[in-house]
Amino acid sequence: MRSNFLACLSGYLLSLSGFAFASEPSFPQPALVRAPVDKIYVPHGFDDNDNVELVLKGQFPNTCYKTGPVSVDVDKKSQKIKITAQSYRAQQTMCADVMISFIQPVHLGILDQGTYSVELAGNPNVAPIQLTIEAAKQATQDDYLYAPVDIATVAADDSGDREVLRIEGNYPYMLVGCMVTKEVRTSYDKDGVLIVQPISEFADGDECTSQKLSTHYKIEKDLGKSGPKGEYLIHVRTLNGLSLNYMVDSKPSRD
Repeated sequence: MRSNFLACLSGYLLSLSGFAFASEPSFPQPALVRAPVDKIYVPHGFDDNDNVELVLKGQFPNTCYKTGPVSVDVDKKSQKIKITAQSYRAQQTMCADVMISFIQPVHLGILDQGTYSVELAGNPNVAPIQLTIEAAKQATQDDYLYAPVDIATVAADDSGDREVLRIEGNYPYMLVGCMVTKEVRTSYDKDGVLIVQPISEFADGDECTSQKLSTHYKIEKDLGKSGPKGEYLIHVRTLNGLSLNYMVDSKPSRD
């Protein structure tokens, strides 16, 4: 009799479990749609031993969109690159109609030296662009040792006339010596990209004393009155071989 009771109880619990699962609502998965990209930024300075990176910029029409997968087709023979960018769009839910800006890095891997034509699949409004890969000048992937950067911003100074670049991060902790940044090199190109290179080196002197207490650093660089204006991309090279990318909309200087 005891075994019959346990069997009945087990069956009852299973039926309750099935009822609970059956009563749970089922929501449709987000749909994959073409990403609303309006521009491709091409940071310059990549060699044929670098992990080449481009940056897509666009605007979502409402809060139901999120960044999705990006695929890349590289035809090395014809030197053509086709990027397919998709977004996730939530279904059967309320969406706030607000424009949401987004940027999305695209890693192309290592490319041979040459000039490539880059186009965005299914989006004729974004014209093809040119990507030039130079021959590497040394065996290392980067021409310099870069600082580990966590934050990069550009803002007007107190007078409102000059732009100031600020980078911030944490140097690696070292038992002997330390890392120091010797120069923050910047260059602005005609395609609207501000390249930031925090050139660093390892040291073993008095400059390492402060890092025994904290490896955190902040560095400012005055970009002057002739700094970039309008909307542009900040592309910061970093120690881990990746980069930081931020969009900036800088207002013209006051007269």
